Amino acid sequence: MNENNRSNSLAVVAPFYNEGAHVARFLDRLIAALAKLNIDWTVVCINDGSVDDTLAHLIEVHKREPRVKVIDFSRNFGKEYALTAGLDHCEADAVVLMDSDLQHPPEMLPAMLAKWREGYEVVYMVRQSRGDVGPIGRLGRRIFYLTFRRRSGGCRSGRGS
Repeated sequence: MNENNRSNSLAVVAPFYNEGAHVARFLDRLIAALAKLNIDWTVVCINDGSVDDTLAHLIEVHKREPRVKVIDFSRNFGKEYALTAGLDHCEADAVVLMDSDLQHPPEMLPAMLAKWREGYEVVYMVRQSRGDVGPIGRLGRRIFYLTFRRRSGGCRSGRGS
C-alpha cells in the first residue's frame, strides 16, 4: 500500500449482542469522533442474534446515517464470527474493530489513525489501569498482549516487521 492510500477510507466494525439500551449512545459518540477525521468512513454493525431491541435501534441509526451498515444474524454466533462477518463486508484502507459497549472509547480513533498514517500496519491500544481486575485477570491480559505482540511481529513502542 502506498502512503497516499493511507488516508482514503476507514471502516469500523462493531458487534452487538443485546445492547439495545446503549446502541444510540455508542453510535452517537462513534459518529461524532469519525466526523472529526479527515477520511471517508463507514461503520459495519453486526447484530449477533440479539433477543432485545438492538436491531431496531441499529436500523434507526442507519436511517439517519446511511454510512452505518447493519448485518443481522439469525442467532447468536459469537463475537469472533460477528467480527469476521464485519470484516468480510469492509472495503476500506483501514479497519478498526471496536466493542459496542464502549470498552473501546471512540474518541481514541484519531490517535490510532495517526499511528496508522505513520506507517504502522497494526495499531492496538492497551488500557494502562483496570481497577476492577484481580491478579489472575491482570496475568491473563499480560499473557494475551505478550502473545499478540510476538505473533504480530511488533513491540509496544516500535514498528512491527
